[in-house]
Amino acid sequence: MLLRFSHHQIFVFIVDLLQMLEFNVTARFPIAPLLTVILALVGMESIMSEFFNDTTTAFYIILIVWMADQYDAICCHTSITKRHWL
Repeated sequence: MLLRFSHHQIFVFIVDLLQMLEFNVTARFPIAPLLTVILALVGMESIMSEFFNDTTTAFYIILIVWMADQYDAICCHTSITKRHWL
């Protein structure tokens, strides 16, 4: 859930930044959710690195879980894939 929320917040930030540059207007950035997401991701990586005693392993596991979540959100829409992909 944290990875999906962080992906959404970073996407919203990039879209706002690109709109600001394209239309040459000032934009309000959601700083509080963005900082919360960054701190949560750093905390999650810190806890995972303490558990595995290796920061590289923790980062790769977080990356694999994020890719599996993206696959689930994008590709698993039919009843067959929902039955076989937990």
